[in-house]
Amino acid sequence: MVVLSKIKFNKIRDFIDLAYEGDSELIKNYPEYIDKDINVEMTHDDAVNIQMVMIKNAENELPGELNYYKALLNDMPIGYVVTFKDVLYSFAINKMYRKPDILKSFFESICKVLPQKFGCVLYKKNTPAINYLIKCGMLQEENTDQKAITLIKV
Repeated sequence: MVVLSKIKFNKIRDFIDLAYEGDSELIKNYPEYIDKDINVEMTHDDAVNIQMVMIKNAENELPGELNYYKALLNDMPIGYVVTFKDVLYSFAINKMYRKPDILKSFFESICKVLPQKFGCVLYKKNTPAINYLIKCGMLQEENTDQKAITLIKV
């Protein structure tokens, strides 16, 4: 069973790094997933750094409102989750653990740290994350944004 354990902002980078480790497909497609036009070959460190900047920007906009979690499976770190209020802001687990039973448990653990009804806004090209959340039962909400979609858990 996956458990989320609260951590401080200064620890989240280690878990993002772990979640992205060995995932060449994620790294290759990362600019597309976050809707950025980057004309250089993306590295693991680039992806982690960009994700950290996005999280830090959110922290600056909502000081003290973001919650940071490490995802643990049998006390072994496998990824991370970032939330605020009723929003799933950022999440990932290492590709070695992306098996149906673990993915289901990961989503269940996310549901435990958020209100019963919560949302997640993702860039439209981030199809792996979108498909995962839909498979977990989240619904796509109508959205006028051309670049993003909103998913809700009711």
